[in-house]
Amino acid sequence: MIGLLVVVAITACATSDEGLGDRRVPVGGPPAAQSWALDDDTVTDAEYRKAVDDFVLCVRAAGYAVTDPALSPVDGLSLIYRITPAGDPAAYNDIVQTCNIGTMSHIEPRYVEPRHQRMDNRLRPVVAGCLRDRGIATSGQEENVVDFDARTENDDLLMECVLHAVNEVFPELPDVITIRK
Repeated sequence: MIGLLVVVAITACATSDEGLGDRRVPVGGPPAAQSWALDDDTVTDAEYRKAVDDFVLCVRAAGYAVTDPALSPVDGLSLIYRITPAGDPAAYNDIVQTCNIGTMSHIEPRYVEPRHQRMDNRLRPVVAGCLRDRGIATSGQEENVVDFDARTENDDLLMECVLHAVNEVFPELPDVITIRK
């Protein structure tokens, strides 16, 4: 495949403290730094945007290049961006994780997960075609990754088709796209 490499992360709302060293997040509880958006149990569009902007500013302040956030065509809800890593990988990962925990790790899923995901109209037929080419029947009524997942029951195949479609239809997008099922 020629073009932009897209890395897909499939997430569910689960909290863990593994691998976070001294920055452990208690299971089930968000960091205090995010309480401004979480205390009322609703994350608004403006609160989500502020959390993502704060994350981007945090990573930029640490010296890494980050593109401006763009709306994900995969779910029509998530804001996505490209971070250009540099230097020591452990230091880079530490900064990104610290910024994430300090700004949006709980806000983003609380914003996205209760809302209806809707894949971009230009992306859906390409995903469906990719699946059909691999022997998976689609109805043409699928609106999102969850609908396509119900058809495939094969995460690897579905992610391959989503990646293919994103590369084909949106080659300018950042190289990390979070997909929630």
